Amino acid sequence: MVLDSEQAESARHRMLNWPSRLIGAKEFDDLEVRAARLGKQCSFRNDSLDPDTALQLAESLLADARDGERGLWLKLEYGEPALDGWRAESWFASPKKGKPGFRTGDLVFICAKDTKDCYAVVEVKGESEFQAHFYEAWTRTHDAEAFARWPWTTATTPRLVPSRLLELKLSELGVSGQALQNGHVRLRLDQFTHGVRALARLSTT
Repeated sequence: MVLDSEQAESARHRMLNWPSRLIGAKEFDDLEVRAARLGKQCSFRNDSLDPDTALQLAESLLADARDGERGLWLKLEYGEPALDGWRAESWFASPKKGKPGFRTGDLVFICAKDTKDCYAVVEVKGESEFQAHFYEAWTRTHDAEAFARWPWTTATTPRLVPSRLLELKLSELGVSGQALQNGHVRLRLDQFTHGVRALARLSTT
């Protein structure tokens, strides 16, 4: 395709902002090893991401996002960011307005309601459950009203959880507060891609 001068400048700006760093012969050797893993699911620990691992996890995540079979979401969680809570299999809750649209394999950006930080990406593990037994026990000791107000729970597994909180705000994903009245909203592929690349880029600095 042919770009006019404005489009060319826009493309140049986007490429200059892609995650990148200088590499040498050793990094090329490492790249050959990593290339052999392509097509295999990444199993790196999310609590100790080095720059290379963060970039590889991001690209694996975006490859899954582009397959067209997965829904892409942003989920608002009450309180401040809680990175440790998403490093292992976990869950989030949704309001009683009806069964949420999350499906197995969907990818979800987690965003803290208090600070508007979008700080982790998880994958949905199964269908949402209404007033699950484990949730009833949890609400008894943590928040008794949540069992009735937020009765739907959705199980998750970590996909990209940086080792520290990064400065990626809700507004940078192009999502307004009004769109999150139910606590979650679908993301377009470009919004999801921008967010994932931003987390990967920030993880390398």
